[in-house]
Amino acid sequence: MNVWEYGIFRIILLLVNVLYPTIARRRTVRFGVVIPADKVNYIPLRSIENWYRVVSGCIGGLFLIAELVLVQLEVISSLAALIYLMPLSQTANFIIYIITYRKVNSMKKEQGWQVGNQRFVGVDLSTKKRVFMSRWFYLFPIFFIALNVLVIVYFYDRIPDQFPIHYTNGEVDRIAEKSILYVFLTNLIQLGFLAIMLGVIEGIGRSKRQVDMTVPNDPTNQYLRKRHVQIIYTITAIGLLLFSIVQMAIIQFLSSNIGWLIEAANLLILAIAFTFGRDSKRISQHETALITYPSQQGKVWKIGLFYVNAQDPAIIVERLEGTGFTVNFGRVGGWAVVFTPVFFASAMIWFSIR
Repeated sequence: MNVWEYGIFRIILLLVNVLYPTIARRRTVRFGVVIPADKVNYIPLRSIENWYRVVSGCIGGLFLIAELVLVQLEVISSLAALIYLMPLSQTANFIIYIITYRKVNSMKKEQGWQVGNQRFVGVDLSTKKRVFMSRWFYLFPIFFIALNVLVIVYFYDRIPDQFPIHYTNGEVDRIAEKSILYVFLTNLIQLGFLAIMLGVIEGIGRSKRQVDMTVPNDPTNQYLRKRHVQIIYTITAIGLLLFSIVQMAIIQFLSSNIGWLIEAANLLILAIAFTFGRDSKRISQHETALITYPSQQGKVWKIGLFYVNAQDPAIIVERLEGTGFTVNFGRVGGWAVVFTPVFFASAMIWFSIR
């Protein structure tokens, strides 16, 4: 990844950090705090949102400039910046988010805003029995990986005895001898990636969804659930195809100049996730009451982001903002869902830098 590719990636991430918390959310949720519907246009509340955009944008921009300068001067590589510096930027943005959350929460308490109490909790458990996408579709990515392996096996003799496996600033800095491990390692990564993504699809499909008891059969719930499953499946297909292209480039069946293609794929994935995965427009048209007890929201939703409820058997739950899903950190299974992809990604990074 050269400095331009790294810069494009970081700019996209910066825009997501600045805009996503203020755009992709329920109309009555601000930075993880539930507010009354008649206060959504409260001017001081809007000012807090603008403060978040300005501060997170400025600090994130400073980190971005520093990272690009260090990479351009070859003080560090783009991979090192990605591993060591980008997490610092994300930590700073997270701190800004927490400060904003506290500002909104304090305003809610000072103004005495109350969100109507509900005595009953409505949960749609029938989704565990519904099929939002035929499991026959699971076979297509498996067949794709198998076909990819068969093609490489057929042309195995044409693979060079040596091929580059790592670049720094566009220059080859590591060459590997031809072996079964290096040639087919990408296919093992594909299988791991597929297992994680299909697990996510199953988790979303089986997770409970809170419903408004005044409109228990609102078709919006099923529409959003089906759309989430389709989006994850589409992103999975794009990811598998991208892995195959990278593999072909490594064994020199394709040109190694594929950085632009990787960036284009990342942009496509972000566009799909943001355009079709964002529920705010749909939810604003079918605004539903939050079912969790308002008095308990602060207990089970930590800073509006992390759901911690050991009494809830669900592993994957709907996010408070209404945009997507998160895990229940009060259950062991929730931590397993989080650390499995983290371990997978860490193994990939370790292999690339060892």
